[in-house]
Amino acid sequence: MQNTAVPRERLLSVRHNAVEVTRRRAHVYDWPVTNLNTWVLEVVRQSPLLPPGAEVTVPWFDPEGGGEEASLLFLMQDPSEVATGTGFISPDNDDPTAQNTTVACAAAGIPRAGRVHWNVFPHWVNVTREGRPADPTRAPQTYGEARPVAVRFLRELIDDHLPNLTVIVLLGGEAQRGWDMYRNGGGSLPAGVLEPFRCPSCSPRAWNNKDKVTGVKNSVLTIETLKEAWALAS
Repeated sequence: MQNTAVPRERLLSVRHNAVEVTRRRAHVYDWPVTNLNTWVLEVVRQSPLLPPGAEVTVPWFDPEGGGEEASLLFLMQDPSEVATGTGFISPDNDDPTAQNTTVACAAAGIPRAGRVHWNVFPHWVNVTREGRPADPTRAPQTYGEARPVAVRFLRELIDDHLPNLTVIVLLGGEAQRGWDMYRNGGGSLPAGVLEPFRCPSCSPRAWNNKDKVTGVKNSVLTIETLKEAWALAS
């Protein structure tokens, strides 16, 4: 297990708790993620903008999160291999980033019902590492090449599917660069939605490093940012 911040019975893990993965998949069209996951199935996964084979890596919104009722949107980078396996973007996934997200939200006092998790890039971007694509079954892609996809679906998500949204948090550099491309391309914010907060991601590397300017640990910066965001969203 890599996510010990989540009770074993809630853990989303194909290896360690397949029963919970199956149980939650049975609820992907339940409220409050009914329309969000219909959008995932009928629009995002069917889009010709996605690279061949990438549609299966677009995860479901977690039915145990805030869904359409959430006032706070977490935007991270792209789905992990673990998320692709379970089929969910969720802080209950069995990976270190999900664990750090759970810890950060608990420290900031943000309940599940108040937040919805998503990625700037809706699919797992098949970047090349050490000379090989992360997923050898698909053609490689850079984050730069994937940003037009991010722009398209960010617009739809924010404009059409989150009616209670007031605050957005961008976690990590790629999420922030994808958002900037969205805004520079004319993407707008609905009335009542604030300009996003920015903070380090919850990935292990970022979480355990220190800010180069202040020397403050990134985990502290992320938690403090989430506290500020939730104070405005709640």
